[in-house]
Amino acid sequence: MAGSYLLNENAEKMVKKLKNQGYPKAKSVVFSSSQYHSVVAAQFSSQAKAQEASADLKRKGIDSFVKSK
Repeated sequence: MAGSYLLNENAEKMVKKLKNQGYPKAKSVVFSSSQYHSVVAAQFSSQAKAQEASADLKRKGIDSFVKSK
């Protein structure tokens, strides 16, 4: 997760930034119990890979965290 925005426009700006940073599958989603547009940088099959990606984003100045299903 790389952000949560009330306005879709702001979420889409972050999606574009992530795609430019090497995360081509970045997308904005609205979870069922939320009114916010959450930005997902990528999805991974393992917790370890997700943590590596989160660390990479943080090195690039993008605050992020891993959200488990």
